[in-house]
Amino acid sequence: MRCGGRPTDRFSDSGIVAGAFAQRGVGGELVVDEIVVSCRALGRDLEAVILAVLLRAAHQRLGGEQVRIEFVAGPRNAPARTSLETFVGRPVQDDTALEWNWSENALMLSSLVSPSRSSPCRGRDSSLTPCH
Repeated sequence: MRCGGRPTDRFSDSGIVAGAFAQRGVGGELVVDEIVVSCRALGRDLEAVILAVLLRAAHQRLGGEQVRIEFVAGPRNAPARTSLETFVGRPVQDDTALEWNWSENALMLSSLVSPSRSSPCRGRDSSLTPCH
């Protein structure tokens, strides 16, 4: 499964700035193989919202109570490590899989992408919608 995210606000539509590739694992878990974020989105406080939107879209399409995000350390993905650590609230080790329970974190995810939240992205009247 692949999905992407598209941020918009009252000033602009940034186009598709993020994507994820996910699949159902052997044990039924949701395995996120790749998450990519365009430089147009970095530094705009969108990373947690992007992850939440992409994970929710993947979960809706594939299911799976457990989520596994594969992380491979590299010379240019320190921002990815920082974003993942902030998102899950714990350190991310080199070349490891991040295990995460969907039910335990559903409330946090919904608070990031809730329609009632006035500004899920930085700036007023902003939104990030999944696209497939």
